[in-house]
Amino acid sequence: MRDEIVGREREFSAAEEFLVDLRDGPSALVFEGEAGIGKTTVWNAAVRLALDSGSTVLSCRPAQSEADLSFSSLTDLLAGVEDGATSELPLPQHRALDAALLRADPDGAAPDQRAVSAAVLTTLVTLAQKRTVVIAIDDAQWLDPPTQRVLEYVARRLSSSSVGFLVAVRAFRQASVTLALHRAMSDARFRLLRLGPLSRGALRHLLRASAPLPLSGAVMAQIERDSGGNPFYALELVRQLREGEPTLGHLSLPDSLAALVSDRIQRLPAASRAVLLVVSALSRPTVAVVERASPGGARRLTKAVDAGVVTLEGDSIRFVHPLFRSAVYSSASRDERRRVHLGLADIVIDPEEHARHLALAADGADEHVASALDRAADQARSRGAPDAAAELVERAIELTPPTGIEDRWRRMVQAADDHLHAGNRTRPRELLELVTRQRPAGPMRAAALRLLAEVRFSDDSYTAAFALLDEALAQAGEAVLLRVRIEIDLAFVLVNNGNMPLAAVHANSALGLAERAGEPGLLGEALAAAAGVDLLIGLGLDDVKVERALALEDWDRTTVFFFRPTFGALWTLTVVGQLERAQAAWDLLRENLVVRGGQADLPNVSFWATWLETWRGEIASATRIAETAVADSVDLESRVMRSAALSARAMAYAYGGRIEEGRQDGEAAMALAQDAAWVNGMAWAASALGFLALSAGDPAGADLALGAIAEAVVKMGLREPASAPFVPDEIEASIALGHLEQAETLLAWLEERGRALDRAWALAAAGRCRALMLAAQGDLGGALVVLEGALAEHARLPMPFELARTLLVKGRLQRRRRERLAAHETLGRALEIFKALGAPLWARQAADEIARIGLRGPAAPGLTPTEWRVAELAASGLTNREVAAAAFMSPKTVEANLSHIYDKLGIRSRAELGARIAADRDRPKN
Repeated sequence: MRDEIVGREREFSAAEEFLVDLRDGPSALVFEGEAGIGKTTVWNAAVRLALDSGSTVLSCRPAQSEADLSFSSLTDLLAGVEDGATSELPLPQHRALDAALLRADPDGAAPDQRAVSAAVLTTLVTLAQKRTVVIAIDDAQWLDPPTQRVLEYVARRLSSSSVGFLVAVRAFRQASVTLALHRAMSDARFRLLRLGPLSRGALRHLLRASAPLPLSGAVMAQIERDSGGNPFYALELVRQLREGEPTLGHLSLPDSLAALVSDRIQRLPAASRAVLLVVSALSRPTVAVVERASPGGARRLTKAVDAGVVTLEGDSIRFVHPLFRSAVYSSASRDERRRVHLGLADIVIDPEEHARHLALAADGADEHVASALDRAADQARSRGAPDAAAELVERAIELTPPTGIEDRWRRMVQAADDHLHAGNRTRPRELLELVTRQRPAGPMRAAALRLLAEVRFSDDSYTAAFALLDEALAQAGEAVLLRVRIEIDLAFVLVNNGNMPLAAVHANSALGLAERAGEPGLLGEALAAAAGVDLLIGLGLDDVKVERALALEDWDRTTVFFFRPTFGALWTLTVVGQLERAQAAWDLLRENLVVRGGQADLPNVSFWATWLETWRGEIASATRIAETAVADSVDLESRVMRSAALSARAMAYAYGGRIEEGRQDGEAAMALAQDAAWVNGMAWAASALGFLALSAGDPAGADLALGAIAEAVVKMGLREPASAPFVPDEIEASIALGHLEQAETLLAWLEERGRALDRAWALAAAGRCRALMLAAQGDLGGALVVLEGALAEHARLPMPFELARTLLVKGRLQRRRRERLAAHETLGRALEIFKALGAPLWARQAADEIARIGLRGPAAPGLTPTEWRVAELAASGLTNREVAAAAFMSPKTVEANLSHIYDKLGIRSRAELGARIAADRDRPKN
């Protein structure tokens, strides 16, 4: 095999290393170089090497003529995959892949392109469990956009699977898939080789093997000089010698490789060139299609085959090199090309290819062709290729006659919608702003305004989004479905802008309209929106609405992620402290996103998922969620998503004690939220920064971060206390700074809302804060009484971290009252919880408090904190039942503890116990 790639030993060795590295995880090897430099030769050798090594090789060689056809390259890549590899796919993925590859008609709603991507990823991971998988792509610059998106998605999510990419491309930055591979893989797993000219020795070896007759030294030197070491160019020059004498005088040397190839084509008979033009115009040329387009064409191709311009592979026809196709197509006149495309439009079966031929044949505006492009876009959309659909509709816009201005506006809105679903926000904004400037008032303009608002609130401005939606609602008229969508959007934007009362008006209006609109999926979204706003304005959680919304949820429906009922269930259930149900909603949400390839939506939900996990005491899980969200947000164009993910990671890092990293994330999140005028985003970032400062023992820093946002909570009409979890942190910081009046205002709000809604978390947190307030006013006894009530509320909560915080406050106050053994036991419990959860900053606070007690321990060491607490209470003269009540344990547990205490201290009575405790109190501190 090495003899075939003389001069490319470095590239061949790189291919061998690539296959070795692939055994340990995903890798990529990219060959880059100009046309004719030998990329395909090296790529072919590497493919054979992969096959010989036992790898599963999935390959495609896209041509420029295929670059506009949806999933054409993906179809080639998966052609060799057995049905068994895809038969076990989750149903949404199976349906999406079948639709994309035209194996079946779409069943119901068009699949999300991300579901197609997820299906391909699952298939590749499954194949890689048996043997290494190599995705081999030649001329990657001609990959169709839907296939490129799929491969980019796969590259980012391969994890440790042994799936590799073997790619040849003219320019590394010319194909988005190669850029995605570079971003997704470490430098050790990605290698780019730029193929330069062949060395003089390698080129001479190639020429000797290819020349029909021995070449003189002068001819050889001239070929070397004028080809610049490009093997394709050199071989084309040698080919000319077959038509004349091998002498310098008879060697024609065109100025460029393109000119040389063009000369080669022009030497063919006119009849052969005519058939080649048909071949060059087809995306997948076959003998059968060529015969239909040009009877007798197969026979006239013989000259081109003999000349080495095309090859026949069964029924398929392929140009030996892409330059030949370009030369054939560009050398024809515009009228000749139009006639060929018009003829092919009547022959090809695929609606997308039919429409593209019509468009290439069009000579000016033509509504018939524009309508055909609309139908082709419908098919591309139904296959899960919104980017291809957008391109087709854009072409339809160009061909819309001046008299069809309404059709033009309609197509512009549709193209914007397609671009949005493809993940592109720049082009839809341009289109929609153009429509909203030109289109008179009415439902179509309202639809454009609504989509433009979606772009703005997903990217950079909730304030601008509200203005657009307010105008859209005024122009929607009697278009009920459109009005529902606008009302839901308005409720969402107003919540995020902090205007709860007005958000409730629009949420209720959306629900009323949706009830009679007759679209279940939309009704589910309206129910979720109404339930969420009801909760925020203090009406409590309407379980009927939540459950009904979940029952109506349509996962195949294309919608903004925030409006999905399962997302609504996640955050509302978290807020009210129903953490097990919230966890179930999170698991369902994550499962559906992964199955449908929607991981890009996870940054949107990361703050809520992080909040849920930290409240459950799963700090390590919260950190993993947040770190993944930040990584996923890197490639997104949305400042809002990036801000949410950074706030989540800042909060997780605060719990985990990573102070500097958390502060950097929180400050970056705040800056992004401020740029977008996103009130909720600013609150999330402030919440993380404030909690981080409080965790580090910096109440001034906490107050700086939280003071303004906590004060705004009361003013904005927010009535659900747990939706503002930062309020207790600000109260605690204010009390520590002596700002008791400011703290009292917030504390009164927290207590009132907690009692009104019977929110255990709010009541427990308020009790902790009230105890701190009483202590600051000198009433330590009253503070400890209030804390017992707070601990009773904690018994209703599966929130270990919050419990430990309350125990920390209790232990501090007990220490200040010189109840050293009680403080030691309470703080010991807090320390144990903080350590178990992985919250080092708070564990350090508890440990510092224990150290300040100065308790040297008993004469006979070995009692646990719980045993010391029981010993102190028993020595004070309390009965076993009274000790049990004070220590929150059963009388039998008290008896068992006393038995252990007596054994450890070597005593037999309470009198002896009292003497030992008294002696310990009189001993000097360390």
